[in-house]
Amino acid sequence: HAVTLFEARPILGGQLFHSDYPSFKWPLRSYKDWLIGQLYKKGVDVRLNTPATPEMIAAGGFDAVISATGAVPKRPPIPGAELPEVRCALDVYGREAELGRRVVVVGGSETGTETGMYLAEAGHEVTVITRQNALATDATPIHYIEMFRDAWQALDGFSSILNAKTTAVTGHSVTYQLPDGSSHELSCDSVVVCGGMRPLQEEALSFGGITPMFFTAGDCNRPANVRDCVRTAFAAAQNII
Repeated sequence: HAVTLFEARPILGGQLFHSDYPSFKWPLRSYKDWLIGQLYKKGVDVRLNTPATPEMIAAGGFDAVISATGAVPKRPPIPGAELPEVRCALDVYGREAELGRRVVVVGGSETGTETGMYLAEAGHEVTVITRQNALATDATPIHYIEMFRDAWQALDGFSSILNAKTTAVTGHSVTYQLPDGSSHELSCDSVVVCGGMRPLQEEALSFGGITPMFFTAGDCNRPANVRDCVRTAFAAAQNII
């Protein structure tokens, strides 16, 4: 097949761009870079800085579309989380110098934990606050043991508060409640929140009906891990005849 890839940003990799920054994400960075190399090796027409539109696709004479619009970060339903000075996790990669020295990360998922580790590695004093009784409970067991458990314990400037429900945030403080009902306020210089991802389903489906064949792949279906996103993309490609 003659393949054209439209990418709105100036770089390839989607959400995997963050693997360029933390030292401990080198396996994912290597995989991302290999995929990018394969694009050019296979002769894919890569068009960066080119947001695709249904009109553009309709005029291109394509026979099939795989829509992989991805997902965007969403903020948790916590008072103050929508403030402009409060950052989402993916927004701090490559921009950690814009944060103050003391950073609180609200949300101890795999994403929140890795973001806290990255910021601690960059010299920040980081506290991760989570409602769970452990960090990164959504990580696979192997990843948790090999990449997380020993790594964050070895980092200077990285700490966590478990079993804590965040009740409010500002640009310089986080208020949380412990199981005993007591309320506490933690002062800081910057706040980063992790509220999961919102699939760009409507954007993905806007390309449907233009070509004889149409498929979706990746996070536009639902937020997923790398394995599942790759599988949906492979399945879509296998169905193009």
